[in-house]
Parts: sequence; structure tokens; C-alpha cells
Amino acid sequence: MLHSLRARLALWLLLPLTVLVALCGWFAHEHAEDAADYVQDHDLLSSAKILADRLIWEDGDVHASVPPSALSLFVSPARDHVFLSVTDTQGQLLAGQTDFPQPSPLQLAGSDNAQWYDATWQGEAIRAVITRRAMYDVSGAREITIMVGKTTHSRDTMVQTLWWPTMEYLLWALALAVIVSATALTLELRPLLRMARQLAQRPAQDVDFHLDSRQLHQELRPLADTVNQFARTIRAQVARQRQFISDAAHQLRTPLEMVGGFFRMCVLTGKALLRPFEWREFILQAWFLMRVAFLPTIAVAIPLTVLIIFTLNSMLAEFGAADIS
Repeated sequence: MLHSLRARLALWLLLPLTVLVALCGWFAHEHAEDAADYVQDHDLLSSAKILADRLIWEDGDVHASVPPSALSLFVSPARDHVFLSVTDTQGQLLAGQTDFPQPSPLQLAGSDNAQWYDATWQGEAIRAVITRRAMYDVSGAREITIMVGKTTHSRDTMVQTLWWPTMEYLLWALALAVIVSATALTLELRPLLRMARQLAQRPAQDVDFHLDSRQLHQELRPLADTVNQFARTIRAQVARQRQFISDAAHQLRTPLEMVGGFFRMCVLTGKALLRPFEWREFILQAWFLMRVAFLPTIAVAIPLTVLIIFTLNSMLAEFGAADIS
């Protein structure tokens, strides 16, 4: 199966042209055969008419002669064999060969009162014509049958002579169409090939590219626009992926830092436990905390508690619940 776009387009273009050339060649051959058959049949009838014109009455009988002009019509480089037969109604041979083949059935027609037919004579295929002429004399009338046949070598040569120039012209036209189509496809596909090279030459990780669709044909511009849209989608996906990775790294870094700080504290605590305990410093710091924080708190809490109790008792007395105070 062909994978080349140029080859497939050329095939779709040249296949109908080839079929057309074959049909034209066949029709040309048919016309050449018709023309050669017409010339051959015309020559046969002309020769038969010449023989009919040379029929004469002499001494109370019909005599036939074969003039050179009756045979010169068939002179050709193909060297055809010519056969003829002139007989009367009783089958008496007046000139030519005996037992000359006749058509079956015999149907003379037309203004020439003739019939053309194909036959085999002495092992050779021949084309023949048969015609009849009535000869009149004071002693009566006789109908003479004239048959002329020839081999078909000159006819076949004429067919080739008429057909081959036309076929040669058609083949040259087909070859020219192949060259023109190949050149045209190469030129017209150049923008598409340029776009393919542009995509092939970019780095594999590079998604930041843009195809210029203005240099492409109108039918190919949607393809370039689709590729550009696909590239933009990939760039957006890559950007979101990078942002996600950055956010995930930040979210993972904060708990890890906390865990790391905890382990650092534990390590420092373990190191501190291995050293001698500073009892004097511990007592001084404890006394400092009580003196600065605990004792002032007690001193402030006693009057605050008295004030709160007095306020609650006053409120309960106002509500008529002095018993609860």
C-alpha cells in the first residue's frame, strides 16, 4: 500500500488518464480497422468491376481476360496473394482458379450487386468479394459470377500504419501528463513539506512553536490552525503542570520543615540530657518565674475576687435573692 501522498495523488490522476488513453487507443484501432476494411473492400470491388468490364462475347461464347490493372490495385510491400475466379451459371471456369470458396448464404446487395465475405483459401485467410454481371447477345443471355480475393497482410499493415501514430501520440501525451503532474505535485506540496520539516527540526521538548498558515493553501490552513491550537493546549497543560508541581512542593516543604524542627529539638534535648544538670541555674530561674509571674498574679487575683463577689452579692440583693448571696 502506498504511503506517499504525492504517489497517491499521482495515481488518482494518472489512473483515469491511463484508462482514457486505453479507451482512445481501442477506438483508434477500431477506426483504423474500419478504414482498412473499407479500402480493402473498395479495391476488391474495383478489381471485380475491371474483370467484369473485360467480359466479351466472342464466337457465341463469353470470354474473360485478366488485365494487369485488375491486379495492380493490390500492389503493396506486404506482398499479398491475389486469387480470382470467373465462372458462368453452369460453373464453367472462364478465368482464375477453380473451386474458389463462395459465401454461404449468397446475398448480393446494394447498387453494386456485390457481397464481401471472409474465407480460407489454400490455407490462408482471405477477404473476398463476389459480384455478378449479365451478358447479353443475340443468342441469349448469360450471368457471369466474378470472385476476387486477397490475403489480409496489406490490410493488417494499413491498420498498424493508421493506428500506431495515434497511439504514439496518446502515449506521449500520457508521458507528458506524468511529468507535468509529478512536477506540479512537487511544487504544490512544497509548503506542506516545509511545514513537516519545521515540525521535525524542532527539539522534542519544545512546545513553544507556531506554524505560519499564510504560506499554505486554503485547504491546508485548517491543518496548521489545528496544530497551533494543539500546541497552545500543550503549553497551557505544561504551565498548569509546573504550577501544580510548585504548589505541591511548597505544601510538602512546610510540614517537612516542622517535622525537621521537631527532630532538631529532640536532638538538642537529647544532647542537653547528656550534660550535667544545672541545679543552681534551675532554682534561680524557677524563683525568677515565681517572683515575676506567680506572686504578682496572686496579689492581683485576691482584690479582683473580692470585687467580683461584692458585685454578685449586690446584684442578687437587687433581684431579691439575698439568701443566695
